[in-house]
Amino acid sequence: MKKAKRCLVIVLIMAISCLFLVNDAVPAEAAGADFNRKYSGESSGYFSIDEDFKLNYKCKLKIRMDFPKSVDFNELAITIDRSEYDYEEDEEDYGDQEFIFDEEISMEDSPYIKTITLPAGEYTIDVEGDFDEYDYDDEYDYGDQSYKYSLTLTGEYIPELSNKTLTLEEGQTKTLKVKGPKKSVTWKSSNKKIATVSNKGAVKAKKAGTATITAKCGKNSLKCKVTVKKKPLPYSQMAKKLKTFARKNKNFTFKTINAGKECRLYARGVAGSDTSQVDSQGFSMGLSIDPYIQLVKKGKKTELRLRIEGHIIEYSINPTRLSCSKLKATTSNRRMNYTMKQTYGRNTYNYSNGIYSGEIKGYATLSTSPKAKANASGLRKFNTMLGQKSLVIRMTSGDGAYYQFGIPTKARSVWKKLVKEYNTLLKEY
Repeated sequence: MKKAKRCLVIVLIMAISCLFLVNDAVPAEAAGADFNRKYSGESSGYFSIDEDFKLNYKCKLKIRMDFPKSVDFNELAITIDRSEYDYEEDEEDYGDQEFIFDEEISMEDSPYIKTITLPAGEYTIDVEGDFDEYDYDDEYDYGDQSYKYSLTLTGEYIPELSNKTLTLEEGQTKTLKVKGPKKSVTWKSSNKKIATVSNKGAVKAKKAGTATITAKCGKNSLKCKVTVKKKPLPYSQMAKKLKTFARKNKNFTFKTINAGKECRLYARGVAGSDTSQVDSQGFSMGLSIDPYIQLVKKGKKTELRLRIEGHIIEYSINPTRLSCSKLKATTSNRRMNYTMKQTYGRNTYNYSNGIYSGEIKGYATLSTSPKAKANASGLRKFNTMLGQKSLVIRMTSGDGAYYQFGIPTKARSVWKKLVKEYNTLLKEY
């Protein structure tokens, strides 16, 4: 009975000791590192460190945990996470802010040392430890179980460039900045004919090509790949190119839509009609397809587009409600669907002969500038289809009526030439 009471007393002493000795860590600053924090304390049981810290820049952080090897821990783990955010203000950015480091420490590793790289931001570090239950038969040695521990964080800030890549037009200037501790920076260009850089990081694009800008900051060499593109030709020069192309190549027509603001290069189109349904269904249809390059001036910019214009006429003894819907191109193993934008529509009824008529015009856009990956891949696919034998174009109305026909070999050859000219202009765009 006396032994049981004695064990109970020991348990109470242990609990009281934990309350007084755990989590007494005090932060301390130290010189010599860009970032330095130290937390230490003494405990005779479970202990916890829960502290916030802030990194002003990207940091190579060294974590050091010191504890006696003689203590047999049940668990000892370190967790680093982002500090809590105001979700009402930062909800959209939270996903980009999250960072988690979680690792359990081996009992044999004292001191425990780990180096990790963290982006700038506010963090919380949590360390929890708990050693095995004490053998109460050895109650007189309980006082020896009290132990000291410490956690040290030291960090070296890593400088970063504001941009790792740059795309500039000839004549443009963009200033690069070094984010990080204030140190002297030396700038250098790998090819001054392509791009130069000032001693303040101002990059000036000289001519088309690529160059690497290097910022030497202490022992760090930061690099930015600069791509310089040709300055786009003005509207007047591009329009002149289209006009000259039409003059030198038959089967092409240049049209001015709005002087100084819009022009088009048309490739010879195809047309057809179908009267086979007059007796059985009471209607006939006609369709024309005309691909073209459109050049439009908008402010100081020029937009380049590749489009197909469609035109349907229908005569029927039944009411007709034609409206542009889709344009579909198919071959034996490929297909492409384009949504059409209507530019003209008319549906009428002739009381003298009892005939309904409908007429619509619209266009489908195959590609727009500047080039996007989707545009580029779609354009390559359409160009491949032009080289196949069985290309069929179908134009569909919103009411379900449609007309289609195969594109002759000669027309496909002309259209391929139009696509080639479009790609040539894109390089100068």
